[in-house]
Amino acid sequence: MSSTAFNLQGGSGGHVLNSGEGAQTGKTYRWIQIVEDTVFSNLAGNLTNIADLQTITHLAGTGIGGNFTAVTVASGTCIAYIQ
Repeated sequence: MSSTAFNLQGGSGGHVLNSGEGAQTGKTYRWIQIVEDTVFSNLAGNLTNIADLQTITHLAGTGIGGNFTAVTVASGTCIAYIQ
């Protein structure tokens, strides 16, 4: 199995995040799966115009791929999978 497939299947672990978790930094996340409609107050990573993903509602069941170095959830619940 490739390392990318391993990571996307949660092989490296992850964090369930909600508004009570605070800022998540110090790890790189490859995939964020939205479990409950989620709004991010901060996202940092390798996506161009990543700030456009902040303060909008991401619907449950969707996912976002990239290399995220900081994730802060304002509302909702998501799973951030470690790279």
